[in-house]
Amino acid sequence: MGGSFHVTCHGCRFEGVYDDHAEATADRQRHELDSDHPVSLLEIDRPDPAETDD
Repeated sequence: MGGSFHVTCHGCRFEGVYDDHAEATADRQRHELDSDHPVSLLEIDRPDPAETDD
């Protein structure tokens, strides 16, 4: 994965922009576990929406 990743908490002011996907994921999971808040992670440099096989 390339690009930048925006992590945002929906229950408080926790937020960050990361260049490393693993670091963004770890911080997201850590905050969710510590706070029990919903947190989203979005790849912000992707030119088009990701396609899924749903």
